[in-house]
Amino acid sequence: MPSVDALHDFLAVARHLNFARAAHERGCSHSAISRRIAQFEGELGVALFVRSTRSVVLTEAGHCLMERSVAVLNQFDELFDGIREFSQRIEGEVRISCPRLYANQYLSGLLPEFRQLFPDLKLLIQTDEALTDLFSSEIDLCIRLSVPGDSNLVSRKICDVDYWLVASKEYLAEGEQITGVDDLRSKTLLPLNRESYHQQWHFERDGQRQSLSVVDTPLKTNDVELLLSMLHQGLGIGLFAEHLVRDDLERGRLVRLLPDYQIVPHQAGSMLHLLYTRERSRLLRVRVVIDFLIERLRQLHRVASIAP
Repeated sequence: MPSVDALHDFLAVARHLNFARAAHERGCSHSAISRRIAQFEGELGVALFVRSTRSVVLTEAGHCLMERSVAVLNQFDELFDGIREFSQRIEGEVRISCPRLYANQYLSGLLPEFRQLFPDLKLLIQTDEALTDLFSSEIDLCIRLSVPGDSNLVSRKICDVDYWLVASKEYLAEGEQITGVDDLRSKTLLPLNRESYHQQWHFERDGQRQSLSVVDTPLKTNDVELLLSMLHQGLGIGLFAEHLVRDDLERGRLVRLLPDYQIVPHQAGSMLHLLYTRERSRLLRVRVVIDFLIERLRQLHRVASIAP
């Protein structure tokens, strides 16, 4: 009979559609996971993948199994965690999705304390900019700078986010001084390429509001580091959460524009959220990570907001 581990192996290959990457995630060799998948398919009596020298593709049966197995594994996790709570020993693995720059700036500094507090708990931190579907993936928690669109998710506010309009000195030296929103219409604006976000930039000062479309731009990317690199090279003007560009401003690599305006990339404003499902939050190992992150990240952002 197929095991729970076999389902985890299958999901790893199904996510990556690459045996080498799946093997890395599962902590085994390429040949080992290939052998285990072949054994799994033999036990089920059906092919789950079509393999070629260039690609790995899910079969119809594979798609069906992938859709159903995540919920099944979550139920197993809840069952086993419920039993483990009798001993109050916090162990297992918690999977977090977080933007790469934020993980480097904030999460990395928390890891030594986390390891000391929870030595038997494993963290898998997946850096990603897109909003993860927490109902169909194995991710337990998601940190995002966005407005949650799914009311079924639990959203815990970490902090409000200030956005700063920035450009390099080299770019600003080429044109006229920017003193208001209308001056931006003739400039090269470089927004992040995000669905429903950064379609318009919204400006407010003294109760007066203006919006500026940033859809038709010469360069687009969904990668924050690449966008920052474009600004460093003098290619245009960008709008960033202040914690992402504060160091660049202090070092003189970028200049802040229109500081007397409140600017956001979404009409609903912006907050930093910790997102998760109610079902996953019932797991003891997930609850302790939620509590740890909320307390420590809120503290870090309070300190940053009052720093000179």
